[in-house]
Amino acid sequence: MDQSRSRFFDTLNELQHCYRAKCDGKFMVNRAHLRSNGTSLLAHLTQQSEGERILREFVLVHQIINIVLPTGVDHLYGVHIQFGEGVGCNTVRAFYSPEQGTYSMFFFLVEENTAELVCSLRGVHPLEMKGEFEMVTGLLLS
Repeated sequence: MDQSRSRFFDTLNELQHCYRAKCDGKFMVNRAHLRSNGTSLLAHLTQQSEGERILREFVLVHQIINIVLPTGVDHLYGVHIQFGEGVGCNTVRAFYSPEQGTYSMFFFLVEENTAELVCSLRGVHPLEMKGEFEMVTGLLLS
């Protein structure tokens, strides 16, 4: 990851602290679960089995990172997506909650050295992810 994208990720982490696969050695991460969760999340977001390819076809994606959000008791696995366009936001982080079978989606506007939460949605059913993404960002995924 180049330095500007890493700085972008770190700026957003000031607002919502997440870890990449290594987790800085602070806790154990199931990497297979992290990877499979990212794949299924992107498939639900685009409503296509090849989620990342479809997303990149319709959106100018700068980076997609599988992430972990520590919650105290357990961890939520998710995806950080930074894109180059959008109405009022340029990043989304989504996490899967296995207990409810739903997603939490957080939309951010990240600029040079600031990050702002634009919208947060909890309890999003997998079939509703695409519509919620399109409504908040103004970007169409089909």
